[in-house]
Amino acid sequence: MIDPRLIQRKQLLFDASVQETGGRFAEAARTYQKLIELSEPDARLLHLRAVACRKAGLSSEAKQAINAAIQLAGRSPVLVGELAEQAAESADLKAALAYLDQALKDPAASIDMRVRLAELQLEAGDALRATHSAHQAIAGGAGISAQLVLARACRACGNWTAMLETARQILEIKPGHGYATGLAAEALLNLGESEKAADLMQQADETALALYADALKQNGNPARAAAAYAEVLQQSPDDTEVQFNQATALLASGDLTRGFQAYECRFDRHPETLSSPGLPRWEGGSLRGRHLLIRTEQGLGEEILHLRPLAIVTNEAASVTLEITDRLIPMVRRAHPGITVVPRTNPPHPATTASHLDCFCPAGDLLRYRSDIAETTWLAAAPDVIREISDRCPNADNTPAVGLCWSTERTPAATSKSIPTPLLRPLLRLTGINFVSLQFGESGLTEARALEQSTGRPLYQDDSVNALKDLDRAAAQIVGLDLLICISTTTAHLAGALGRPAWVLLNTQPLWHWFARGDRSPWYPGTRLYRQRDYGDWRLPLTQIRRDLEVWRDQRLDR
Repeated sequence: MIDPRLIQRKQLLFDASVQETGGRFAEAARTYQKLIELSEPDARLLHLRAVACRKAGLSSEAKQAINAAIQLAGRSPVLVGELAEQAAESADLKAALAYLDQALKDPAASIDMRVRLAELQLEAGDALRATHSAHQAIAGGAGISAQLVLARACRACGNWTAMLETARQILEIKPGHGYATGLAAEALLNLGESEKAADLMQQADETALALYADALKQNGNPARAAAAYAEVLQQSPDDTEVQFNQATALLASGDLTRGFQAYECRFDRHPETLSSPGLPRWEGGSLRGRHLLIRTEQGLGEEILHLRPLAIVTNEAASVTLEITDRLIPMVRRAHPGITVVPRTNPPHPATTASHLDCFCPAGDLLRYRSDIAETTWLAAAPDVIREISDRCPNADNTPAVGLCWSTERTPAATSKSIPTPLLRPLLRLTGINFVSLQFGESGLTEARALEQSTGRPLYQDDSVNALKDLDRAAAQIVGLDLLICISTTTAHLAGALGRPAWVLLNTQPLWHWFARGDRSPWYPGTRLYRQRDYGDWRLPLTQIRRDLEVWRDQRLDR
């Protein structure tokens, strides 16, 4: 006679498989738990439950399940691999990579783990190690998945020839592969073979077209990129990622009317920005007699930029209530004492639901509707803090003080806009200038000291200033400088809003508000832009900056 418990277990296992296939991971996790309760201790079932819990976002239950599995079966490669996935899900890439390194020391580890290691190395911004791991995986018999990681790693290194070769190898194995076609087109664009890239797109699917559009945008052709995104949207009209990319391409090309209209799609990503119960949205008309609520949106740099027309709007409206990141509140209140400024909180600050308010807008709408009549200074630093910080800066002989900001957080996107410190040595060797490091934290101090040692030139760093901890002090430091040289960070936006001169170094794929061409910013009149010509190559813009800085220094000395 068949044991009814065996039938029940088989049915539960089938049910869990169906639930996982349908993306119902929380249900699958519960089903696996029932199965575990009906069975003898089984590491395999605990592992399956851990995977389902992780995919359902049940991180603590996933951790309990995998730890229980390890207690039963030891640290096998498969179980340690799940520890790696849980760490990666929690954005702890360092731990995830350590787990995979540990798992791969076991001869029983699958080649797929080597591919996953390469993927996570690439995600962590270590393209060279990712390239090595992908090569190892390919040598071990891994298929197209490893080649795709290799092609992406070559892209991150700017090795377009190797990227093209790898993409073509994939296309030999699987003709018409959409992602590989897009990668090949991107490599051709970066190799100056734009006609060949366009030819590849004649019969391309939407995946290839989207990658091609991304490449056009990153290569300084946002108008062509917008047209390519439009082709993708004909096939996939509801793809919010492509909609957003098309909008930013239009904006970067300078087509602000169509760009801002398309940019409405950003609210599909962050609908909470539009949530203002009972208030109609302001659509650019007269604000006379109106009581406007402005709700902040996006990152800190964008928040600063969006406020450029704030004084104009304040003069138009009967009253303005501004909800914004608390780090900006002191600077906004000094510059705009006539408005109500409150922090962005959850639940919202009571002032955002005051009965007198009769309309609202996301902060980005200020730029959309009033960008042509805006102020040149719209934030203000604290005068006493400016004096305090300036008095400590070593420029007693009236030698000009120039701030330097060359890197930002270590993510792949941030790495591409950061400048390796050795490239700054020719700049730092210029005499007649007191250079001030605006990098903060332990890594910033370490890099600044390394620059000092390699050039023999002092690079002053004020340890009392840390933009992450106190943005108001960082603003005061910027105001006390004669010039700021920086990459595209919050620091650049802050200098522009404070009305301070800044020279901003941009990579080949800057955010839309820097536009694709030109050496001036319409938002920040005192800002000059220095652009990479080739991906990853900072030599040209740094050479231009050094030349211009010599002229700037000599002109100041002649006064």
